[in-house]
Amino acid sequence: MADLTQIGDDVRSGVTTDAILDGDRPGLWVTWIDWDSDFRRELQLGDLITAVDQDDLSAVLQPGHVDLGIGQWNEATFFRNKGVKHDQSIALTVLRGDATVTVHGKVHGSYLYYDASGNQSLAPGGPSNMAGDGFDDVWSLWYPRFRDKMSYVLMRAWRDRAFSNRYELQQHLNERPRIDYLLQHYAGPFAAAMQADWERTRQCLAGKLFVLGPSDLAYRALGDQRVAQARQAAAKAWDAIHVELAAQLTPPFPAPQPSDRAKVAGKLVELPRFVERDIIDGLGSAYIALGNSSDGYYFAALASPEVVRLFNVFHRYRGLVDPTAAKQFKLIARIIDQPPKMIVVNGQGTIGFMVQPIAALGGDDEVFVDLRQDAPPFAGEADLVTLAPAPHDDGSPASVIGALIQAVKLADRATWNSLFSPWRLTDDHRLDTSYSPSTADLDEYWEQSRQLITGPVFDARIDAVDRVQHVLRGDRATGVPDVEEVLVWIDLIGQFDGEYRSYVDVKVVRGWTLQRANGGPWQIATVQQL
Repeated sequence: MADLTQIGDDVRSGVTTDAILDGDRPGLWVTWIDWDSDFRRELQLGDLITAVDQDDLSAVLQPGHVDLGIGQWNEATFFRNKGVKHDQSIALTVLRGDATVTVHGKVHGSYLYYDASGNQSLAPGGPSNMAGDGFDDVWSLWYPRFRDKMSYVLMRAWRDRAFSNRYELQQHLNERPRIDYLLQHYAGPFAAAMQADWERTRQCLAGKLFVLGPSDLAYRALGDQRVAQARQAAAKAWDAIHVELAAQLTPPFPAPQPSDRAKVAGKLVELPRFVERDIIDGLGSAYIALGNSSDGYYFAALASPEVVRLFNVFHRYRGLVDPTAAKQFKLIARIIDQPPKMIVVNGQGTIGFMVQPIAALGGDDEVFVDLRQDAPPFAGEADLVTLAPAPHDDGSPASVIGALIQAVKLADRATWNSLFSPWRLTDDHRLDTSYSPSTADLDEYWEQSRQLITGPVFDARIDAVDRVQHVLRGDRATGVPDVEEVLVWIDLIGQFDGEYRSYVDVKVVRGWTLQRANGGPWQIATVQQL
């Protein structure tokens, strides 16, 4: 029978690293530590190796040279050049967070393992590389794929916009039978390490556990109060305008014939509810078709000042009160004294009078707008109940993002707008102070953020702040500005199986880029949603 372990000549650390060449602190970033590496005792994933046996790695940390570094594909040559032998202990200087620490471990010759039958295997005694043991893949195919997936989850996944931790958690749980099989049939250091790695990855995929109390969720009650307040004000205003305009109202259906123009021009009609699918294209211009094929139609121009006002106010309501308000509206409108228009509705040419909206009731009857005003509020807007916004010190990147989260929770649109940078850095290294964030983008991402924080996102917390980087070194002599940049990461908290846990998927954004120029205040560099 062959020895269960053979040792080759090439010296290995059992560590896998990625080279970090830019920024203020270059180094070799630890992304995995093999189950049979002695460095598992002291080294940690995420450590940044900067020196080996007190020899700085600056010569290695150059483009085209990093393959010779520890944890790189050609590290055997690196150790050979240093004269390092099998079973020799070496010291690694690493940055761990903001602290510099020294860790020790023994390197080893390249291991080859065999099972009891002499077949090459993943660990002494098995499992054999080419055995499947009833699973879909043989062990030699499964192990590197599983190891790489765990490394990705633990080191990178939570910063990847294409990642969904809840989906990947289910995939990871499906691997449990193989872990149990290892523990039952190949008990030993390899099986124990696989169990520990599997569990650590499971905990990572499950997300951080948070306890949210009534004070954390008070903003949700605020939303409910505002909806009730707006609905009450809308009902009162809708009744009042009916009383005011009662003498001018006429039954809308059946819709008048073209010959009745003189009789109906200037009259007011209360029209049935319309939704987005009732907006049609009529020879290059968009119209709202109000009515039905049996009773006839009226048409309102989508580009009319009144309709534009209605949609502007409705989007403001969604941002301030209820981001899920239904996009449906009832109108009181005046029949315009002009010839009827023929428009194709549902494939048929239809004749109807044009109307000018006077007032609207939107959502589930909670948004009333008097469209006769140039800049109308929605009913009750001035009296909306509020929570006092938490004071914030915008001196740090974390506090800026904290203020942003608070603004979204409390529907504080003014604070939201103020946190985005009013300048940008151009390609030729100038500060473009004529720049301003797109109003359309601010509106869109504000509404999306409000939908998230009142829907699947129950809270958001600061997770991590990366090291500040210089994206441009200032030069007073030439007028080149000094621009710094930092990434702030947040935890979005959802509810899963009765628990509040952090999560990430394509619908939420964890990373926020902030910049400051010439030591000024930190501001958010790109407009985006939570």
